[in-house]
Amino acid sequence: MRIAFLLLVIAGAVGAASPPPPTSPIAVRHVPHPSMHPFGCKLELSAGGDGAPASGARVHEVRGTDEEGRAYRVHPQQLAGKSLPFTVSVIALREGLAYDFVVSGVDGAGAAFEQPVAFHTRRAATDERMRHMRALGAPPTTDPTYAYAPPVVPTPGLNYSKMSPGWTWWSNFPGGNNSAWAGSRMVDAAGNTRWYTDCYTMFYGWFPKILDFQASKCGITGTQTKLKNGNLLVNFNTNMAMVSGAGVSGLAEVTPTGEVLNTWVSALGIPADQEQWVPPNARRIPLLDMNHDVQELPNGNWMIIAFDDRNVTGGSPTATCPDWTEDKYCSGNVVVEFMPYDGNGTVVKRWSTFDALDVCATYKGVGAWPAPEWIHMNAFDTYNVFEQDRNELIVSSFSLGWVWAMRYADDENGKAGSLMWLLGKPRPPSTAGPTEVSWFNSQPHFELDKNETESYHWQQGQHDANIVGMDGNSLVMFDNGAKTGGKDAAWGSRPSRLLQFDITNRPTKASPVQTTTINFEYNTSDGGKAPYLGGARRLENDNFLVQFGALTDKIYPETGAEGPCDAPCEKDTINVCMHPRFDEVTPEGEVVSSMMVGGRYRGKCYGWTGYRAYRMPPDSLDDVFGRYMAEY
Repeated sequence: MRIAFLLLVIAGAVGAASPPPPTSPIAVRHVPHPSMHPFGCKLELSAGGDGAPASGARVHEVRGTDEEGRAYRVHPQQLAGKSLPFTVSVIALREGLAYDFVVSGVDGAGAAFEQPVAFHTRRAATDERMRHMRALGAPPTTDPTYAYAPPVVPTPGLNYSKMSPGWTWWSNFPGGNNSAWAGSRMVDAAGNTRWYTDCYTMFYGWFPKILDFQASKCGITGTQTKLKNGNLLVNFNTNMAMVSGAGVSGLAEVTPTGEVLNTWVSALGIPADQEQWVPPNARRIPLLDMNHDVQELPNGNWMIIAFDDRNVTGGSPTATCPDWTEDKYCSGNVVVEFMPYDGNGTVVKRWSTFDALDVCATYKGVGAWPAPEWIHMNAFDTYNVFEQDRNELIVSSFSLGWVWAMRYADDENGKAGSLMWLLGKPRPPSTAGPTEVSWFNSQPHFELDKNETESYHWQQGQHDANIVGMDGNSLVMFDNGAKTGGKDAAWGSRPSRLLQFDITNRPTKASPVQTTTINFEYNTSDGGKAPYLGGARRLENDNFLVQFGALTDKIYPETGAEGPCDAPCEKDTINVCMHPRFDEVTPEGEVVSSMMVGGRYRGKCYGWTGYRAYRMPPDSLDDVFGRYMAEY
């Protein structure tokens, strides 16, 4: 717009006089978006321009460019049928740039008009937000990196043109040094954050109580998913309820403009002092601490993971586990299908790990790793229920280091929830249950197609196991390695990696042992170790997206060298800098994009972690943002 105006001036100086710019009947006021700043704003349109008739004026278009020449245009449905005054949302902007927008239309007399507005998307930490961040543990500072998402730094020199198109979406958690923020964010192919939400943006306008200094650290901690209606679903917690069991664990349905439409919370086990942080009108689902994964199913229901905690009896012939010498408290998991908008979230079906696995054989008991958590389920997949008719509800256990399928519904071979097959291997004696090896080997299970070696071996504590490929026979996961997932010194330490298994030949009761092949594997070139968190996806162009959720980067004082270290080194947040990293790799093994989130940046360590990265392809982005922006 500035360049166009300059050209008009020059043309007027050397040629025929240019007509004056059209008068405007409207005033345009730029307002930082309360939920989207600095990645969005509001434009308030009202009568009061420079004299043109305002009565009957209509706005036909709102478009603009940023200082680097990229175009943006508000979707016409934000303008259709509107009379002054009204407000439009401009979202999915890029941070830290100058923008020139023009509002155009016709005035009350039918004459065309244009009204310019200029603004800048600077990242600015408000006093209110900084008070909130200090309540979460951030030190006194004006550094906005504390107040919003950590920096994303793309690796130069890669062929980013080979990326599968879209934005990458994940959750960020604080991980030690110079970090306090927890939120859900999307970044584009250049590493620009284009959308985010956190407890502050979700609740400040209508439930600020949850942001009180005593609110036990409200954060976006866990999974996120896109709904069919174009809204976004995120998992929020107070006091880390999804793993601590000592807070409020819930879901929030958020519009692309950051408005919270609905909330759900786990109704069971909320401590009395945490009840005050349950949002008003939240639906209370009869679950214990929802966590890790939530998905909208093809049948319209939702599915989620929750805990299933029980006191398992032992020490007598009539006990659940007669061979145990005593009762043992045990924290299992349950997968729940429910109708989200029906009452409090009517539960339709439940599948418990106590029905699929033998707790007596596989639980070592209180005091052993990782008791009282027996399972620590972190993912499920329903592709082979709804897209392929195999009746396989596939789930992943970090503590056991196994992936298994249980029956979604009753069939001729068993009841819903019963075990179909196991993928993995029994844990070493130091962490295995009393009769884990014999029980495991008596069940339908896969074996590797060749002997294990240092370069070819089973997963050992994994995240984000999911079916890829139309035939339902390829299983992708992120293997954390690094002495997690029940390993001990005898098993050694191995790098974290993305794995793909071929599970075409399924074990059954009639043929209980079948072979599987690892047909794709990827690890960082420096043998990176992420002891927990992570993600693994196959993308629309058949590339793989791997998220190293908590890479360890240690400074070794004796030499000054930097590099990965093994669990539990991540607890040393003075000398170890944790950070997520996203790599996209082709089936041939070429890394075509890599982005580091936080980590060592401008001489500081920003110790962040990340979870469950997805690639939002262009059609999904249009479902979400296309209602507001025609170009972005």
